[in-house]
Amino acid sequence: MSANRNGTAPATKADLRTTNARLGEVERHLGIKLERVDAKLEKLGEGMDAMRTEIIREIRERDERQSQRMDDLEDVVRRHSRDISAIHKRLPVSK
Repeated sequence: MSANRNGTAPATKADLRTTNARLGEVERHLGIKLERVDAKLEKLGEGMDAMRTEIIREIRERDERQSQRMDDLEDVVRRHSRDISAIHKRLPVSK
């Protein structure tokens, strides 16, 4: 047998079969890892969708509460303005 450029003996058919078997094992192992990563990414996406839905719900609820509070404050300001106007009309005008 003659040596390769790097000084080693050329690979035999048995060496190639062993290498191919190892490559097959690596390919299966990587396939399993990829499936696991895909499953985790899918779960992550589902979790993000659920979180987005919850955040949107909370924002809407907060907006509704804020809107109600603003309505209440506007009512109080109007009532106080009327009361102040009524009191002001009853006060004697000074010159």
